[in-house]
Amino acid sequence: MGRLFFAACILAALIPVLISAEPDRQSAQHTGAVFALVFRPDGTELATGSFDRRVIVWDSAGRKPKRVLDGHPAQVSCLAWSPNGQVLVSTDTEGHVILWKGSESRQLEGHAACAYAVAFLPDGAAFLTCGQDRRVKVWRSADGELLHSFGPFAAPLYALAVTPDGRRFAIAAQDGSIRICESVTGSVLRELTGHRDAVFALAISPDGKHLVSGGQDCTLRNWDLEGGREQFRLEGHRDAIYQVNFSASGRRLVSVGASGQVVVWDAGAGVPLFSQRLPGHGFAACFSPDGSRLAVAAGSHFSLLDLPQLAR
Repeated sequence: MGRLFFAACILAALIPVLISAEPDRQSAQHTGAVFALVFRPDGTELATGSFDRRVIVWDSAGRKPKRVLDGHPAQVSCLAWSPNGQVLVSTDTEGHVILWKGSESRQLEGHAACAYAVAFLPDGAAFLTCGQDRRVKVWRSADGELLHSFGPFAAPLYALAVTPDGRRFAIAAQDGSIRICESVTGSVLRELTGHRDAVFALAISPDGKHLVSGGQDCTLRNWDLEGGREQFRLEGHRDAIYQVNFSASGRRLVSVGASGQVVVWDAGAGVPLFSQRLPGHGFAACFSPDGSRLAVAAGSHFSLLDLPQLAR
């Protein structure tokens, strides 16, 4: 009862400012669903990827396109910045992986089918991708050389997350399984079971102690990463959960569902602090590096939520 009262007080105090991120009818506006977005680590830029096959890099306010990156022959499915912000990696629904440095690009060997997720190792020297072909691939950031290919695993892989020390990674699959693997060899260390259907979203807390997962069964689950036990569930979504991300502090968590519902949670208590339904299908959401803003993709647009009260 006390936790629910606390959440209600926070909700009553919040007056979020919704900023529509439309670039004033500029030609760089996406014409297809925005499926991926991510802030540059220093917070100066925001990258979005769309089913229109383009990646657009915006200013930090999300109003002015700075670069339009063309090169994908298929719909863009995921994005990730390197920790130093010098490299942007994008994937698409045909398995292509493109490494961008500014406006220069290098297309990599990629996957045999849709590449669903990408994540950098903490030192930025390499990044991982996974996809429909049931494989995890490790690439060198400097030149895109393929270093390792792990798998095939038992089912198509939909999500990927790397621990803060870079020693392990987590993958989530179509069959509802979550596996914790060793980064150097790809060997499975532990399997987490509980989801009844495909898992689309994974996030590891900045302290490396917790893993949060969400998927087709509409549940959001917090796991003890070391012991592999489910600790609690975060109740609030009524449809499939497509993405989940921690804030840099680890105190906040954001999840986005298929209907466009975005929820900000107290990560430790598992209670919702803010919830809003945006028009269109929801695919992605992430915090700005300082935690004061939230970028959310819904339909062919994205929005920025100014939530300074939640940054603490």
